[in-house]
Amino acid sequence: MQVTDFIPSVIECASSKRKIIIALLSPHPDQVRCMQQKLENYQQNNELCKVRVGCVGDYQSGEADVVIISTMGADEDKCYEVNTSLNNTNDVYLTWARHCLWILGDESMHLKGGSIWKSLILEAKARGCFFQADENKDLAKVIVEVKKDLHQLDKLLSGESTLFKNTTWKVLFSSMFRKSLSKIESWETKKLVFLMLLKLSSGWRPKRSSTAASVSKSCYFELIKEFRVKGLHLICTIDIMKETRYTQVLKVWDILPFHEIEELVKRLEGIIGMYTPEYVDHCKERRVQRGSEYREYPMTWSMTPEIIRYKTHTNHCDEMFSEGAYGKHCVENVKVCESLIVMKFYALSTRAVNTIISGCDGGDLGIPFELTEQEKNVVSYEKSSFILGRSGTGKTTVLTMKLFQNEQLHHIASEGFHEVMESKEDANQSVLRQLFVTFSSKLCYAVRQQFGEWKRLTNLWWGSSSQSSVTYIDDVNEMMLSEDIPDQFTHLPQDVYPLIITFHRFLLMLDGTVGTSYLDRFPNVRHLNYGNKTGTSRLGVLEEFMRFKEVTYERFCSAYWPHFNNKLTKNLDPSTVYTEIMSVIKGGLVTVNTPNGILPRDDYVALCDGRTSIFDDQKREIIYSIFLQYENKKVENGNFDLADLVNDLHQRLEVEGYAGDLMDYVYVDEVQDLSMRQIMLFKYVCPNVHEGFAFSGDTAQAIAKGIGFGFEDIRCLFFKKFLLGSEKGKISKIFQLSENFHTHAGVLNLAQSVINVLCHFFPLFVDALSPETSRIGGDLPILLETDLNSNAIKFIFERTGDRSQHLTGFGAEQVVLVRDEFLKDKVVNIVGKNALVLTIMESKGLEFQDVLLYDFFTTSSFSNEWRIIYEYMNNTDLLNPPSTMMSSCFNMQKHTVLCNELKQLYVAITRTRQRFWICESNGFSEPIYDYWKKLCLVEVEHLSESFADKMQIPSSQEEWRSRGVKLFYEKNYRMAQMCFLKAGDRYSENLAKAYHLRTCGGNGRASQLEREKLLKDAAELFNSIGKKELAAECFYEIGDYIAAGIFLSSYLFSYDVKSIQSAEVRNKS
Repeated sequence: MQVTDFIPSVIECASSKRKIIIALLSPHPDQVRCMQQKLENYQQNNELCKVRVGCVGDYQSGEADVVIISTMGADEDKCYEVNTSLNNTNDVYLTWARHCLWILGDESMHLKGGSIWKSLILEAKARGCFFQADENKDLAKVIVEVKKDLHQLDKLLSGESTLFKNTTWKVLFSSMFRKSLSKIESWETKKLVFLMLLKLSSGWRPKRSSTAASVSKSCYFELIKEFRVKGLHLICTIDIMKETRYTQVLKVWDILPFHEIEELVKRLEGIIGMYTPEYVDHCKERRVQRGSEYREYPMTWSMTPEIIRYKTHTNHCDEMFSEGAYGKHCVENVKVCESLIVMKFYALSTRAVNTIISGCDGGDLGIPFELTEQEKNVVSYEKSSFILGRSGTGKTTVLTMKLFQNEQLHHIASEGFHEVMESKEDANQSVLRQLFVTFSSKLCYAVRQQFGEWKRLTNLWWGSSSQSSVTYIDDVNEMMLSEDIPDQFTHLPQDVYPLIITFHRFLLMLDGTVGTSYLDRFPNVRHLNYGNKTGTSRLGVLEEFMRFKEVTYERFCSAYWPHFNNKLTKNLDPSTVYTEIMSVIKGGLVTVNTPNGILPRDDYVALCDGRTSIFDDQKREIIYSIFLQYENKKVENGNFDLADLVNDLHQRLEVEGYAGDLMDYVYVDEVQDLSMRQIMLFKYVCPNVHEGFAFSGDTAQAIAKGIGFGFEDIRCLFFKKFLLGSEKGKISKIFQLSENFHTHAGVLNLAQSVINVLCHFFPLFVDALSPETSRIGGDLPILLETDLNSNAIKFIFERTGDRSQHLTGFGAEQVVLVRDEFLKDKVVNIVGKNALVLTIMESKGLEFQDVLLYDFFTTSSFSNEWRIIYEYMNNTDLLNPPSTMMSSCFNMQKHTVLCNELKQLYVAITRTRQRFWICESNGFSEPIYDYWKKLCLVEVEHLSESFADKMQIPSSQEEWRSRGVKLFYEKNYRMAQMCFLKAGDRYSENLAKAYHLRTCGGNGRASQLEREKLLKDAAELFNSIGKKELAAECFYEIGDYIAAGIFLSSYLFSYDVKSIQSAEVRNKS
């Protein structure tokens, strides 16, 4: 703060017309000259005062009415002592003040100095004459205005600014405001906008404001506020936030030109119109301070009684569906990405301001956003918990926020500890060990990116450097195969925490920690560790090995199922059998007490009497016989499945124990994709059973083959195997998230109709949750009808004649979803490069603006049995008049496949944010179509050329590239290659193509000759883009060790040269 900042205040406070004399003194000539220059305007033609500026030691002008002594340096960052002795000859200036003596300085600096200034400060405090300048209302106002006049806005926006210290309102700004701000070219204007927000946060309000008519005439003018900044208009509303108390907050929606105000105000009126009268009345309440300056302060209320925000939002299915996509409970009918309802808000803070000012590009703000009340309750819960929620309800967000909050709290608690630590080894004792595990590599990547950005911006790591959050394809590849990824849980370095990994990586790290690795029993595994020389970690090598040897569901169907006894497999679905093997016989809770983790035959057959059994004893005998055939063939083929590795880990852990690093907190996302035995492994790595675990998921999305259970089963497992035997065996709490942020009511209602059927027929295999809510309206899903013998895919994506020139194709935010790889290949052959085509399983965890679900019912093994939907309609009074002619009678064994069918259908529906189309080639879909039509959940549209044109929305190259990176990380190289082609990124296209060829060569479907050709082609592509180490791996996989050695030697030579060059650069610097 500058000493000259006080002069205007002194002049304004002059109470008499007598000219007052002010002496402004400093011990440093440089500062004296600086003050003389800055006060030149005040000294000229000023009738109220005369300012004398001089050095303390040389000042000879005698007494003054006011004496101001500055002990601050000219650079404002240093504090100097005017004099340490203050003897009789040089302390006379302390007596020159007739009325007032002000001394400006740094309290902490003077107190540490031990000079006479310490005595003066203590005496001033005792007499009540000591003030913090920014805590005094009048002085703080002067500081702000003067710095504004002197164009020192950066200082006002710094963390030490008086504006940040005097905030009384919590100010939240939206992502829409953030984007609008990025479009403002003037940096000074941007800073003035934040200056206005900070002033508003202090309670300041303009005495007179030229409010736009759309605001002043609004029926909610008391809640909607407008503030002008440099010809632009800040549009805000008064709202209420629930924390320790109900508190009023100021929400900043946008900054925009005058002509755009009316539209935004209308949209805000729609939102406020959904509030209860009680809630609106609380928002209207004011606590004001009148006088020379008008100020408003936020009102607060106790937590009881509850202040309900929205008018009743019914969850009764019939009433909900009767409203359709534009029901009375929907506030907006806009694109989800443009909705005000689900818009993210960020708290105004030093960190937020600095982030925006330093890089205002309109992208996502890399700081944590404000959570909903539901989410806050989950994040703040301090005990182990279970979090349930359908797709798009924010489960991953909540887990990530819990992880981030614990990091923050730990950092705050250990800050003083780190200051007194003398060695790095001691400092490592305070590391918070957090483990985040999810089955999806894409989700893992997204969480790692998000947390990395938060970590960078909040400086959680001391001395950490800021890095760009932009990810390139090489970065993704490097992250997948990085040497920095630890191979085991023993003595992990501090900087790996929080450890965010996929479940496969968790298994392999645990495998490397406990005794002899399970995978070492397979020939050539140890030799595969040559990969360490090529920059590939042990984990990367083992993951590649698992890709060749693990029996996944796809390999089970293609390489095993056809070889089983036909008499056994007759009338059985491979998905059902695979699930029984992996989730019950080898992966269930009841296998715990068996020596090898495999349920004996008699015990498995006896399960037919259990309440969750869907098979009788005869069916179980058959399934167990298939299991034995499967195990024998698996040994012959030199294969293994994930259950083998998991059971081996359990055996080793029981015998040898766990000697790795113990985790403080463990977060498991998408837990429905794990078996019971897999979940039980986490108990070994984290002893903090009461507070250290958080599981999230949704059993309605459990479409991973081999997994089948409800969330209550997981809760029961946690109680019996984690908590039982501990001091407090209290079962953990279950939270439900029901507010959907990713899609609109039209899509949610359709998805809920599928859940209702699922819960009706399979109540033990899906958790019955309250329906998801969304106050955003949107287009109803569309059932596409085509002419007889017409292929819809060809009609949409194949054009002839003049229309072929206008074919746009689907964009990067659109997708065609199909049931399986077989249909995917057929569709890709038709659409070519004109659309992304994914299986439903591949799409899990991804979102798109528009989704076309193609031939889901046509290719269903359930075929005519979809008539069972009519039984559900009969039971729920949806058939009028009731009929038994159309339906078949439900039988759990006969219709068990319907459970997975409905879950897949639910996942497909919830992949879209906006538009959803369904197109079928035959009549198997008729029952469920009738069901949806009865509930008015869909519209029927004939597929015409004009409609096909409207379906297709082009994307930019950057959008294609972004989608390609996501698919590449999911190892969907074929579709990633197409995205990079559309993006014009030739290098990434070739890299994805090479990986795709390599994957095809190792999937077990290709013959030996085909496999060699695929891997050689992949090696040539890798070599052409400089990836010699990957080319060497391809040749090694086909047994061409000479070629592998040549490429490996070439890579190692170039690697050594680069290492030497890097070392030379470091030495020079």
